[in-house]
Amino acid sequence: MESHLDYIEQHQYEKRALNRILARSSRLGIESAHIAFSQAGQSRQDFHDAMAGAVQSGVISQDEYDDLTETDLIVRGRNRHHAVVEISLGPDGDDITRSLRRSEILQKATGEHVSAAIAAPDPHPALARDAEARNVHVVDIPA
Repeated sequence: MESHLDYIEQHQYEKRALNRILARSSRLGIESAHIAFSQAGQSRQDFHDAMAGAVQSGVISQDEYDDLTETDLIVRGRNRHHAVVEISLGPDGDDITRSLRRSEILQKATGEHVSAAIAAPDPHPALARDAEARNVHVVDIPA
């Protein structure tokens, strides 16, 4: 079970990583990135409106929308390219799986290009190889 201090450290890392990911978004193929959604509460209303429309029209289910809103960060660029980013101090295969699943939901909802990504400090080479093999970007964000 995660301790309170681990939770605080993870939360602080996620907040620091937000701006760094935006600055490095070109590595994900995103031009002029902005935050569409974040667990830190920096979500745009147009994101929620679009996802509510996708649920209402049956493109995605309410459960899929709920899963999508558990994502750490979604960035979008003016080139209509998104990235679904899981941010973790200790990333593992579950982060890869979540990022892939949620990127598929967002792609289905928007019909736009969506990349899956993980942001982590000094990711383990085996994790980076696994992510690359599954077409998930790994962004090294120092702690």
